[in-house]
Amino acid sequence: MQGLESGADDYLTKPFDAPELRARMHVGQRILDLQDKLMAAGDELLFRATHDNLTGVSNRGVILDTLRRERSRQARQGGSFAIVLVDLDHFKYVNDTHGHLAGDAVLREATQRMMASLRPYDSVGRYGGEEFLIVIPSSDAMGALGLSERMRRAIAGQPISADGASLTVTASFGVVASTEARPLDPQEMLRLADDALYRAKEYGRNRSELATPQDLTIAVSVPAAADVQKIVPN
Repeated sequence: MQGLESGADDYLTKPFDAPELRARMHVGQRILDLQDKLMAAGDELLFRATHDNLTGVSNRGVILDTLRRERSRQARQGGSFAIVLVDLDHFKYVNDTHGHLAGDAVLREATQRMMASLRPYDSVGRYGGEEFLIVIPSSDAMGALGLSERMRRAIAGQPISADGASLTVTASFGVVASTEARPLDPQEMLRLADDALYRAKEYGRNRSELATPQDLTIAVSVPAAADVQKIVPN
């Protein structure tokens, strides 16, 4: 009784019978296998509940929670952080012309290219449709802008193979930072980033636009490689 109450699942008395020991070992192995399968199933259900099924990145609810947590961290510890809103250009044309399977392939590949450009502790989530939200801790506006440009070039740099077609895909980016001197709440950051994103669309797409708390617009030309390296965070 003491052994079972301490956590044992079974017991044998000495002298034990070898066939009985083997049988009980087989029973124990079946129990362990079942537990492993249950844990794997639980992990899969959790992943499906928190991630986008198509792209594998965080879903809208999770990435918004990440944004709120980062703002709470900033309120406690200070510093700066930024967000980037990303929208694939002319994505409806891809779906209408090449079909939804091609559109799905474009979304998956564009996501992989963005993730390859991010730092390990940056977070990306599917915000809706062909739009993505990226939360960038410990970064000011210029650092986030450099990272945005790195993602932009990664997406546009090479055509994407999608359902037998080779498609040139570009994206537009809206960037905003919450600084220690001018902290912004999550809703305000999303609004400013969205405004900047639409300016990027209006100014020709395939570009990054930086929002400011004063709603000033800084039109960002494609910087030279040397300039980009200066503003890309480590």
